[in-house]
Amino acid sequence: MTLGELWPNMRLMSRCLAVPGWLLAILGMGAALFVAITSGLKVSSTLQMIQVVGSTAAALSIVLLACAVFSQPLDKPRSARWQLSLSNELPVMVRSFYFGALMMLAGAIAFSVIGLFLVGGPTSQTLAFSQVFLTGACASALSYLLFSRACSLDEPEA
Repeated sequence: MTLGELWPNMRLMSRCLAVPGWLLAILGMGAALFVAITSGLKVSSTLQMIQVVGSTAAALSIVLLACAVFSQPLDKPRSARWQLSLSNELPVMVRSFYFGALMMLAGAIAFSVIGLFLVGGPTSQTLAFSQVFLTGACASALSYLLFSRACSLDEPEA
């Protein structure tokens, strides 16, 4: 099952909230990655502004994606959803968001720990890389929740 096959199962409001959420997540991750790559030991005022814009975009993307998840109706009883989430009946595309979120979270934790053990404390680069991975983890996890809500029980995996 692909995103194109899941898209019609999603409520219009969820789609209208998810698309800007994904775009803002891309903007937030891109801005943080730009700051992480171009900053040296000192961060200029321009890079600080880019980092603030990226952080704001990342926070807005998380809010929009969370609203998209909660606006998607649950058409399955709780016991059926629990059995579906424990089994391999979710499409591979949906499950990949879950594993992607775990890997991105591991990256965020790794850069945070590296920043704590640096002699001078966390640098702007470790903070920016942590922001990239944390934004990616949140966007992947919320996308997993959104798509798993859109999956129906009676549709087999292709």
